Amino acid sequence: KVGFDATQGANLAGFGFLHDGSVDSLARFVSEPAFELRTVNDVADLVALMLSFSGSDLPDGSDRDLIRPPGTASQDTHAAVGRQLTLTGEPTPEEASFLAEIFRQADVFRIGLVARGTVGGESRGFAYDGAGRFRSDRETERYRWAELRSAAAPGRELTLTVVPWGTQQRIGLDRDRDGFWDRDELDRGWDPADPESPSPEQARESARTVLGVGPR
Repeated sequence: KVGFDATQGANLAGFGFLHDGSVDSLARFVSEPAFELRTVNDVADLVALMLSFSGSDLPDGSDRDLIRPPGTASQDTHAAVGRQLTLTGEPTPEEASFLAEIFRQADVFRIGLVARGTVGGESRGFAYDGAGRFRSDRETERYRWAELRSAAAPGRELTLTVVPWGTQQRIGLDRDRDGFWDRDELDRGWDPADPESPSPEQARESARTVLGVGPR
């Protein structure tokens, strides 16, 4: 995503390139000696070309048409990934249009969608499950989108984030990917950011309690 500029004191968008984010913009990235560009116009043209790629929206290609040769399956990320919307009440017409589009894309599995906000006085996470429903970070709870939207208010903001498809469970529900949902862990005094919490002993004890077996 573009928008990061290391010459500025603050940035509200984008992130750096390379493995460590050390190059702040595409223009500075393609100005590295490896690209052998000669003028600022060459830099501008190459950046424009890179931003014009449509990725997986391209046709699959054909082994009989030289104009559309086949290639490997795209592993690009949807252009909407990273977009956020914070609600403090009923969405405006512009916000409602944006919401309709991201729900449409999520329903056909092109993007994942997570939400975070304060519900019942607690900081909560949610992952979109399709058909207007969200799973919550308590495994037994489900919410309709209308319920989450109506709970948004000043001081109880609800922020939706578009994420790559397949990452919504980790980002919205189970950050350490240990199989225990984040709020369930907090309810039991465990650390939802630590895959070693709960310990195997705590996990077994929790399972016995849920099954009504009691301690042994």
